[in-house]
Amino acid sequence: MILCVSCGFVFTDSVKCVVYLIFIALMGKSGRGYLRALCFAFVIAGPIENLSTNAGEIVRVYSCSKMLALNLTRTRFDLMTKPFQNTLVHMKDDIREVQKTFGEFRNVTKALHKEVMEDDPPTVDENEGTLITNKTLDTNITTRTMRHIITREGEDRLSPEYIEEKYKNKFRKRCQMQLDSGKVRCRKAFANSLDKCREKMPFILKTLICWPLKIDFICKINILGNPEKICDPSDAIPADFGQSYVNLVQNESKLYQENSDVKVHYAISSPESMPEFQSAKETAKSVAKEFNMRKKVFDSILKIMEQLLAFMLFRVLLACITYHKNYNNKIDHDNIYVTEYFKRIDYERKQKGKLSLLPLKKFERTKLIDVDNVWQRTMEESRAVAFHLLQFALEIIAAMFFLFLDYVIVTVLLVIRKNSEITFVQEGEHTIKFAIHGSGLIARLLRTTMRNFNMHERVSTYMTNEPCLPKPNVLERGFYTKLLALYILVIFLIYQSSTFLRMRRLICGYFYRKREKRRIIYLYNCLLRQRRSAKESMLKQAKLNFANRKIRLRANILLKLRLRWPNSFNWLRRLNAGRRKCVICEGLENDNFVICPNRDCGVSYCDECWKDMENECLVCSEMLSPYYVASYQFKSFFSRLLSPTFKPNAVTIPWPSTVPFAICKYYFCNPN
Repeated sequence: MILCVSCGFVFTDSVKCVVYLIFIALMGKSGRGYLRALCFAFVIAGPIENLSTNAGEIVRVYSCSKMLALNLTRTRFDLMTKPFQNTLVHMKDDIREVQKTFGEFRNVTKALHKEVMEDDPPTVDENEGTLITNKTLDTNITTRTMRHIITREGEDRLSPEYIEEKYKNKFRKRCQMQLDSGKVRCRKAFANSLDKCREKMPFILKTLICWPLKIDFICKINILGNPEKICDPSDAIPADFGQSYVNLVQNESKLYQENSDVKVHYAISSPESMPEFQSAKETAKSVAKEFNMRKKVFDSILKIMEQLLAFMLFRVLLACITYHKNYNNKIDHDNIYVTEYFKRIDYERKQKGKLSLLPLKKFERTKLIDVDNVWQRTMEESRAVAFHLLQFALEIIAAMFFLFLDYVIVTVLLVIRKNSEITFVQEGEHTIKFAIHGSGLIARLLRTTMRNFNMHERVSTYMTNEPCLPKPNVLERGFYTKLLALYILVIFLIYQSSTFLRMRRLICGYFYRKREKRRIIYLYNCLLRQRRSAKESMLKQAKLNFANRKIRLRANILLKLRLRWPNSFNWLRRLNAGRRKCVICEGLENDNFVICPNRDCGVSYCDECWKDMENECLVCSEMLSPYYVASYQFKSFFSRLLSPTFKPNAVTIPWPSTVPFAICKYYFCNPN
């Protein structure tokens, strides 16, 4: 492609012309379009992309803060619940120890059961070799062994009266046995003393001295009193002993039956494992994942838009080719220039005494460009410049909105980062100690149960939220400088676009000189035809403008105040809205404005239009009557409206003709 363009540039004037036009088009509408697209790309790559990046930073801060809060809560929770955790962990071992303690308790109660329920073994008389029994015992009470006590069957047959009576009989038996044992020892002591006396004493004396030792019958005398009264245990055994023992047996039975085979099973139920809840970590991951997915879509759209902006250069080439084609095919295309050749033709006609065009009339100067006056603009060019400036101003406002939004977000994040950093150091000891004194069974049980609650922890914590503070991405100053330079360049090109675009005619005229001469001759002839009918054209334009004059005067409050009280409101002349307009060219009032001296008329003219009309008022000469103007507008409007080729646009129906004609007719035809 480059080779083809190079060959065409060397051998073809058309390619040369188009290539040169490209450089001019870069300063025209197409080039401005590319620069505006470049500004839009800057806005996309700058504040919009920065907004996306800072939004990701906000998501990161949210996730990090949530995880930090979770970790702090978990640390505090672990510190508070550690004794309970230790208790749960060591519960199985503690249960075994408790069961062992209960076994020791059973050994204690076993001796008690043996004391209460079992009978004492019979004693044997050492001298006589016979069993010593208590003849006063209740023969109806039978002995019950330990195996009947803790069984359900044995428990059902227990009664407080039975237990109490049995234990009282056991007391009586022991007391009686103790008395009988004393009698036996007494007789034994007499017998031993008699034997010793016989051994030590001579035969003659031992009969006299030792005979008192033979009176052992004294041992059988109840010296202490009645054995039944002595061995009565009513005062020694409490009245509710039987009931207390039965309660002990029942409680012991329940204790061993319900806790003899204890199995500990526990499970930690965590909300994180519930499907209907999400943990903080999962929530942070899901938020980050959702944001990254949307950011990828957004980045893809931005890349596509940036690639499409690259095709804006083809628009420049297309505009150059279109202008080149119209220049050669349409003789009136961009043919509004008064050149040196135009002036030479006019000079030659003036020398021959023919009708000349120069100097141009005022209504002609608004449509033509004198090449000697570089900064001159036509009315259409001025309107186009104002429209493009307004359009570009809206784009600047949109860009400023994104820049301001990015600035606000970055400022907020910087303020948060500056003022939200928290760093604290926590040091100390966390001690929980249960001191249980005693060596009894209950003390041992409590010591076994409460020892896992003992805790001694040293707390040394350094915490900071610095990793969770936002780190906003700030646009560089160079970005603002480049964007501002682009905006200034685009505004300059818009304001001077008409000046740069006039160079297109110079380039095409250089390569197509004969075509340029024909275009100038065509323009000159068209202006000659218009000049011959200038008065009719001015009258037609005056009819269009005069139709809305009275309505404008009634609607324009500033002008109405100025005309009614000129001494007080003459300063409103400084404003465009406070000035009159020429009825022909609609030029604003200046010091050379001519007001019709007829007080009933008051129509205003600019100095040039007044001279072109030969110092004659169109209204006063009845060339422009109110009724005629209203009828003309009315007929002109409906003739165009009923035309089969009617198209309601700004060319076929100008704005003044869209005013309600009934109101116009009322104003114009009513002399008051």
